[in-house]
Amino acid sequence: MSSTRDIVKEQYDILQIEHGFTCALKEEPLDEHYMMVFDSEVNSIVFDPQRVEENFDEGVKFGAFRAYEIEKIILFALIHELGHYYDYQENPNAFCIGSKSEYIQMELNGMQQAKKLVPPHMVREFNEFNRIIIESYKRDLPE
Repeated sequence: MSSTRDIVKEQYDILQIEHGFTCALKEEPLDEHYMMVFDSEVNSIVFDPQRVEENFDEGVKFGAFRAYEIEKIILFALIHELGHYYDYQENPNAFCIGSKSEYIQMELNGMQQAKKLVPPHMVREFNEFNRIIIESYKRDLPE
């Protein structure tokens, strides 16, 4: 069985071949609420394998990810972050946020970009994945 780290790298490589994006992939420790982020300052998707596993396990425990394998969650997380990458390419001010509502709008904008990368047979599941993310931000982010 592949490690989480290997799955992330394999999925990233496949997406890079398919879509030709230029952002890098970096492994670094992240805050407990994040398993992956797009860091516009270094043009990289940053991931934390431990946080990926913890978020996945928590999602399964509470029913949010019961229908998904970790490979699909990793794919959706990478596509989600690529949406932020593409949003940033079009709007360099996309990450200039000062409120919870601006943060959620930034997420929604990234999700719209990401939908362009999702295989048609996965759109429904990807939308559900993103709905879960938005709900968590609305619930957990400070005003």
